Amino acid sequence: MVRNSKTLQECIEKARQRLYHIASQYTDLQHPEVIRQSMELDELINEYNDVKRFISQSNHHS
Repeated sequence: MVRNSKTLQECIEKARQRLYHIASQYTDLQHPEVIRQSMELDELINEYNDVKRFISQSNHHS
């Protein structure tokens, strides 16, 4: 699924909120659920950066 930067920003914010919530449930930040959610957030941020980089490159070549 291809997402635009606005949609990705919303997904990132929701994932960040979930991470805060999960981290508050577990005192150990190395808990598998905390790590899993952190990795999900990282993936979304990477996807967002890729989209922004693509848009920037497309604008340069226009």
